[in-house]
Amino acid sequence: MRTLAFHTISKDRGIKPKRFLLSALFLLILCSATISQDGFTKTILYSNKNLQLFILCRDTASFDQTDWLQIGIRNLKGQAIFIQNLNYALNNPRVNPKGDIIPNFGAYGEGNKFDIFQCYHELINPSDHFRNGIVIDAYATVMSWKHISDYAAVSLEPFANRTGPSHQVCPKVELSISYRTAKKVKEIKITEGQFCFYWNMLTTISDTILLQRFRDAINSPNRTTNLYVISRLMKEKSLVQLISTPEFIEAICRDTIGRGEFVNVKYLDELAKRNALPDSQLTIHYSKQLTNNYFPDGELIQYWDDRLFDDILQSNTYYLKVANLLERTVDHWKNDPIKRRIIYNFLQSKTKFDPTALPHQADFADWSKALKLMSISRDTLLISYLITLLNNEQAFDIADWSKYKNSGARGRYDKPDTISVRICDIAFICLLRVLDQTYLNNGVRINQQLIPLHERINIPPFYSNFNIGLSYTEKYFRLSPGIKKALLTHVNQMEY
Repeated sequence: MRTLAFHTISKDRGIKPKRFLLSALFLLILCSATISQDGFTKTILYSNKNLQLFILCRDTASFDQTDWLQIGIRNLKGQAIFIQNLNYALNNPRVNPKGDIIPNFGAYGEGNKFDIFQCYHELINPSDHFRNGIVIDAYATVMSWKHISDYAAVSLEPFANRTGPSHQVCPKVELSISYRTAKKVKEIKITEGQFCFYWNMLTTISDTILLQRFRDAINSPNRTTNLYVISRLMKEKSLVQLISTPEFIEAICRDTIGRGEFVNVKYLDELAKRNALPDSQLTIHYSKQLTNNYFPDGELIQYWDDRLFDDILQSNTYYLKVANLLERTVDHWKNDPIKRRIIYNFLQSKTKFDPTALPHQADFADWSKALKLMSISRDTLLISYLITLLNNEQAFDIADWSKYKNSGARGRYDKPDTISVRICDIAFICLLRVLDQTYLNNGVRINQQLIPLHERINIPPFYSNFNIGLSYTEKYFRLSPGIKKALLTHVNQMEY
């Protein structure tokens, strides 16, 4: 086993200038060291006067071994060190045909302190103080637990038959850690550490052990322990087919507090492919969650059962989350006039929208937001109201923050633009949604089928996806006489 080139970045400024050369040389010697013993090789990734970071790996590893790969932290001080955060990734860089290096981030595993250290998986109360960090006593060493071995193993074994029963693997290591001593908080980043080992495929029993590992992960009562393992193995279609439908259903039902939503969505997707949804057991499960004030919207987008309709609307969650779910599941209820009217009444009770009142400058922004949300209902009550508003060209100024859409948090001195918006423009957008001329594609997109070809609107691709509230759609979709004529012709041919 050997250690290759690496690069570290440290915010520790404690090295004095006079000692810099000696310290740098000492660090280089330590970071290049490997120590082999009892079939394991210890590769030191980083070391300073406070701590040492290292990889401990078997020279030859296979899937039937436990803890064959570990990350270690050794406290070199005579006082305790508090580890605040730790993240790792084992990459498998590749060169594409153009000669570019593709990092292939996390090919052999990735995670944070909650995955790395066993103590986090033994917590009963999520608010336990251990969730804030780990104390390493003076001169003590803390090792990672089976997560790192498990994740690497399920990434290596399925591909072993393509590379031969035994082959060398040399992952690149990215590791970041922040820790606190008595004096200050320090951060270290390792961006190009590397170690090597040989992986032995288990040949004839490989699939059997992979399947058992998959089942163990699915049946684990602590879902956070196995999220990465499950996510990786769900990509192996041959394995997934060997897991029965009841096993997936029972795994979802065991998740009573939403810790496994990430993998539950994957289970639901597989169950949908098997035409196994809806399922009575799952419906009872989600009904209990909604009754107990947990709103699993990520899963309910994948899982629809009319028997959950009342539970969804009566849940105590914020109504915008409900509105978002309704928009994303619109194909399940849009053709039911009773459900449309119930949703209309629900949204009206939440937004306090008054269809008999016209807006003024002071409340125009709130009025337009409420009307856009009301249009989620697709209820025909809105059609006559919106048709009337198409003739109202009164304009109001609104603040336009859309230029900061993808820039993250706005700065303290950032200012919005001001745009003038007409009532008829808001009505135009809302009418398109009521007439089912919107669809979901990484956001809400607007179908221009009802707009005459020569009037169709060219939207910059960067702004083509809108949020559920249709924010700033009126900036691009402006009602023209030709568009209004086409909409009126279409509505007059409808029965509503």
